[in-house]
Amino acid sequence: MLTNLEIGEESRYFDAAPTVTAPILLDREDTDSRIVGVLGVLSLLALAWVALLQLRRIVRSARDGDPFDPRNVARFRWLAATVLVARLVLEAGERILTRTLDVDIPVEASLAQTGWLPVFGAALGLLALSEIFRAGSELRAFEQETV
Repeated sequence: MLTNLEIGEESRYFDAAPTVTAPILLDREDTDSRIVGVLGVLSLLALAWVALLQLRRIVRSARDGDPFDPRNVARFRWLAATVLVARLVLEAGERILTRTLDVDIPVEASLAQTGWLPVFGAALGLLALSEIFRAGSELRAFEQETV
């Protein structure tokens, strides 16, 4: 059994440095970390609000009988951008929070989040939908001109 390793000697016994996963409780005096947390949450709420407004507008145009409204193309693109920016906010918040924590030992904050691959997949799916709606709006405009 290995005990009392000197700092840096763990590499002789482990392939990688051991990791410990534990919740982080911020001290009341750790104002910079709290500000980072609050700004991150507010940013994500603002992005969620933008996404919700775009979705409402898309659904409203579909309910009004005009799903291929040319404005829906831009709305789907906004949704794709919102998905990517939300992931960037999480990534930046994680890195900034790690740097602002007032702790005695090195700690790396890790937020529960998805990887980049599903985020890119969702964004590409939304961009594909925007192209479908662009083609649909062009066909609708062509139909209205010919009739």
